[in-house]
Amino acid sequence: MRRRLLFACLVFTLGAAPIHCGDDATPALEAEKRDLLARTVPKAQFWAAVEGKGRLLKQEKEIAAAADEIAAKAKGLEQELAAADADLAAARSQREQAEAALQQAQGELGRAKAEQQAREARLQGFAQQRAAADPS
Repeated sequence: MRRRLLFACLVFTLGAAPIHCGDDATPALEAEKRDLLARTVPKAQFWAAVEGKGRLLKQEKEIAAAADEIAAKAKGLEQELAAADADLAAARSQREQAEAALQQAQGELGRAKAEQQAREARLQGFAQQRAAADPS
């Protein structure tokens, strides 16, 4: 019996101690709960935001892939353009050489025509002298 009384006193003392000390945790926990709820969002809103971020990341990856593809095409086009520029420079050089050769050929043709005309004039002169010397 004495044990029961001692046990009952012990339980009463331990159970009543928080009440006597004024350490009721309920208001503090309620305040913490309100603070936590004020800083958080509902699950539906949270998962909607997560899904939105996921869609944005997917779009960002697609855009990055498209940008990489465009950059690769641009690099290829730049190389083709550089090759075309080199071909154009070579063609212009050949054209300049051909024009120089044409001018030279035209100069030679002019000299040859002048020489031909001179020979024909000389031949005509010979033919006229022969015709004048031959009375038949």
